[in-house]
Amino acid sequence: MYGRWRHGDRFYILGIGTVFRFPCSSYRYEPSVEPGVIQAFGVIDGAASAARANDGDAVAALVDAVFDRALPAMPCSNPFRRRVTDAELRFRGGLRPSISERELSETANDVLAAGGAPTWARTSVAQLHLLRDVLRPELPRFIGTVASEYRLSDQLSPIEVAFLAMQLGRGMIYGFEEFQNGPEGWVEHIRALQVNPPAPTTRAVFRIQRGPDLDLERELNESDSTTSRSTNRFLDRLGFPP
Repeated sequence: MYGRWRHGDRFYILGIGTVFRFPCSSYRYEPSVEPGVIQAFGVIDGAASAARANDGDAVAALVDAVFDRALPAMPCSNPFRRRVTDAELRFRGGLRPSISERELSETANDVLAAGGAPTWARTSVAQLHLLRDVLRPELPRFIGTVASEYRLSDQLSPIEVAFLAMQLGRGMIYGFEEFQNGPEGWVEHIRALQVNPPAPTTRAVFRIQRGPDLDLERELNESDSTTSRSTNRFLDRLGFPP
């Protein structure tokens, strides 16, 4: 059992149930002093700060921090973690370019269409940029770190691409009512909320709800599932290492 725990596999404990190793890395977490950072993103932001020196272990820990919080049931050994880590290390080493919002949008839409996703399940440059702009105050050391100064650039690192894909994917699956009017409708909705914000509850962009039709993490943990195949095509198109 200890060996399975170290490997990151799930295992069953009588009287408790199925247990997952969590987290997959030791995060050097320092609470952000930036205003607006909420606890839900604090570990990711802290791990991003620790990874600024481009140490391999710290970069891997950043990737694990993102996966552990967005997809906590994904085993540490899942190959998608490795693909994102390899891409991020190559990017930081100057061996691959950053990814533009347009490239991300076009690639995601092609993969979604090929996978038979409903027509409203698409993204756009405007949606991606607004989402990043909304998230940036809460993740100031993670979002928009490529070619950005005061204004947010349109360039992303591989790990930011993965994070946004997870956020949008989970939103479209578990909070689909906010996306059913397409990316233009979503942008209009968020802009309206910015002008007339609701009563203070949370700054989260999505209301995450469990949907009945797809268990995203189970699908991603099965290498031959439709979701895993689509995710691999998405990463392939963006030039992530195999």
